[in-house]
Amino acid sequence: MRRLPGRRKLSPVLSVGGISIAVDGVDPSSVPDHLHPYSVNESEPMVRCRGELGPVESPEAARVLFDSGGVWRVEESPGGIRLVLRSGDPPGRDYHVLDLDQNLTRGRVRLDPGELEDDSRHFLLRDPLHELWTSFLLMRGRGLLLHGCALLLEGRVHVFLGESGAGKSTLGKVIEKHGPAKGTILSDDRLVVRPHESGYQVYGTPWHGEAQFASHLHGPLESIWFLDKAPLSEASELSPVESVDRLFRVCFLAGWPRTGLDFVLGMCQELGKGVPCRLLRFRPDETALVAAGVA
Repeated sequence: MRRLPGRRKLSPVLSVGGISIAVDGVDPSSVPDHLHPYSVNESEPMVRCRGELGPVESPEAARVLFDSGGVWRVEESPGGIRLVLRSGDPPGRDYHVLDLDQNLTRGRVRLDPGELEDDSRHFLLRDPLHELWTSFLLMRGRGLLLHGCALLLEGRVHVFLGESGAGKSTLGKVIEKHGPAKGTILSDDRLVVRPHESGYQVYGTPWHGEAQFASHLHGPLESIWFLDKAPLSEASELSPVESVDRLFRVCFLAGWPRTGLDFVLGMCQELGKGVPCRLLRFRPDETALVAAGVA
């Protein structure tokens, strides 16, 4: 095992969606530029992990809980769960791993130094490990990670949700070109929604889509729209039943044990019944913003 070089410094803490994770044993200067806005000074982060360089050993009989079919999988481990990245094309050897305890509050992340170039500024809690851990913590009664684009406007957040191909990044580009000057696009692919004493808070994330919109800002939820590309832009109401079904379909659930979905479904029901949800059929121009009332 080899520790990262450098003097002993305060551990970097990243906060996405209000989920703060401290990474001990790494130099704060190794945090990538795109994560700097999410770095916080927090003395008592929600969870912690140790970051180490060293060989990654794969148990021979580990039970696979979820396989992405690509570069990562989730395994059962004696102390909790294990998130594993594989190198190569097609994926083969395990090279990056995050071991989590049963409460998901303590972790150990390890990266095979053989996978690194000659650069000591590598941040060990890289994606998708960071995103997966955050989503698992949210789904334990804290909130949802949703596929969506969001606009923070006049202190309130308008959320536009959709599955792959629905037009989240396309709408983000429309907002950038035709939208209000004082608005901020929080994301064009991943959003965090969490219950709050006054309703719900919506957070931007670093996990952007094709248009690469990402912001660390957040604000109270104002409206929910479901996207559908169309020749003309128009809005229509959705019933609570339709809203709940559409909400569940845009939840990021990759790798989560299916036995833990009660909270996710319950929160979708609360959102679908408590927040007006509408369908936005849109053409990629300013008429989409007029139909959604955010022009």
